[in-house]
Amino acid sequence: MFQFARLAILAVVGLTSTAVGWTEKPDDKKPTVEFRLAEQTPADGLTEAKVLGTENKVYLHKTAALTAADIVSAEVKVDQKTLDPIIDIRLTEAGTKKIGKLTEDNIGKLLAVVVDGKVISAPVIRAKVGEHAVITGKFTKAEAEKLAAVIGGK
Repeated sequence: MFQFARLAILAVVGLTSTAVGWTEKPDDKKPTVEFRLAEQTPADGLTEAKVLGTENKVYLHKTAALTAADIVSAEVKVDQKTLDPIIDIRLTEAGTKKIGKLTEDNIGKLLAVVVDGKVISAPVIRAKVGEHAVITGKFTKAEAEKLAAVIGGK
């Protein structure tokens, strides 16, 4: 049985094509996807960023904790309790080790999803994550599909 953990979205993020702020790229150039630890308050060495579609600011750590290379797939599923779309992310073996340690050591902190240098969401780490991670939020099905496609590199 795989371990699932929910990463609750810090703020509701409108992920419409205009609010998201990333553009479709030619097939040969995939979006850059990173997951970075983030803070709610500024500090030395952190970079200020605005969460797209909101007025919320986060302060990003310089190095990516995970990248697209750590992701096997991302697909839209349905939360059985709320019936809302969720994004199920399956990680590589190396990605599983990275996120396991990262989430265990940083429960309660933010993990920003950064696409092409833009923060598209900043979920709070709620539990240690294993081979699968789930991002929940107030997504429409289309928004969840677009986010899953970008995270999964499809």
